Amino acid sequence: MTLIHSFNNRYVRHAATLLLALSLFYGLAGCKAGGASAHPEAVGSLDARSSAAFRLLSDENWSEACAEYDSVLADDPFYKPALLAKSLCELEASSTRSAQALFQRAESYCTGAEVSIRTQDAALCFRAVASMGEAGLLDAETVLVKTEAVFKNILQAGGIRSAAQFWRGEALLLAGRPVDARKAYEAALAGANRKLQREARQKLAIIDKLVSLVTTPVGMSLGGQKEITRAQAATLVVTELLSATGVHDSLALSGGEYAVPGVHSVPVADELPRDIGGQAAEANIMAVLPYRLRGLRPAAAGRFLPDAPFTRADLALLYEDCAIRMSGDPSLAVRYLDAGLEFSDVRRDDMIFNAVALAVKNELLPLRRKGCFDPASTVSGLEILEVLATLRNFGLNKSHSAR
Repeated sequence: MTLIHSFNNRYVRHAATLLLALSLFYGLAGCKAGGASAHPEAVGSLDARSSAAFRLLSDENWSEACAEYDSVLADDPFYKPALLAKSLCELEASSTRSAQALFQRAESYCTGAEVSIRTQDAALCFRAVASMGEAGLLDAETVLVKTEAVFKNILQAGGIRSAAQFWRGEALLLAGRPVDARKAYEAALAGANRKLQREARQKLAIIDKLVSLVTTPVGMSLGGQKEITRAQAATLVVTELLSATGVHDSLALSGGEYAVPGVHSVPVADELPRDIGGQAAEANIMAVLPYRLRGLRPAAAGRFLPDAPFTRADLALLYEDCAIRMSGDPSLAVRYLDAGLEFSDVRRDDMIFNAVALAVKNELLPLRRKGCFDPASTVSGLEILEVLATLRNFGLNKSHSAR
């Protein structure tokens, strides 16, 4: 079974923006970054233009940022910060082969071959390394090794130690090493400004929560992510739920399904998805499909949509289906249809209504606002892990039952 470590691009962008802000706040600079330029007086200009482009990139203004980096590379094809940024542009355009080639040309600048790097460019290095991992071009361990090299480089250059430790915690947490990540976040608290201290304390709180919920390094890796894809949800179900003692037998279908309003039965063989081949999570998706769990069934004929967001509606359906099967009580499928509950954004005749009510009543998915469930919004790693831990504990302790 393939266990995957995934990297959330939005999460990476947020942290890169944080480090950029810190670099601007402290005004820290190291050695020049370009290759051998025929016009030394132009190097400062390249630095200034690259800095302006990075600000655009941090604001997600891709078209202007990438155009500016193209201009920089036209003047100096060996200017490594621009090569790194251009690799991100290629990833954004789904040109993974070109992105990988550009990254390989510039990665020595990040990982220690250069004497030192500017703090702003370290932010670019962190983002490029993690984005390569998110795209499947680097595995989790390689991302961690390369990130550690960036830490070493920035510290040798006299960089912002608190920010570097924070980034070290990020990489260690994504690699499923919470004990080491905790040490890094605690080190980041010393000498950090208030914003960074707040971020580090939030991460420490997440680690405390994750340690109480997860049973595998994969769960720890995905648990810190703000948004989970359908492929990642399948991976967590396999690693954090199906592997638990007694869960497989209680979830396996035997001769049909419970009669849930609005749902019809389709043989698994008729809907094997064609869009998961080559996916890092392919084995985990295939392991989940035979269970026909609501919320993780193929979205349409021949499609699983592995990269689509896993939503609050999906998680509610998953919880309801598992609770019905594990409790052996099919009445849970209709328990709240006539209970007088009201949601402003989920109608009573909606097929997800009972599932939403069950999850809300069990305090697993609280309302976002008064009367509003927000079914289409994404769930975090923590949210799905809380549901899976509840189900796992239910499977291990049959005396506990869903209300």
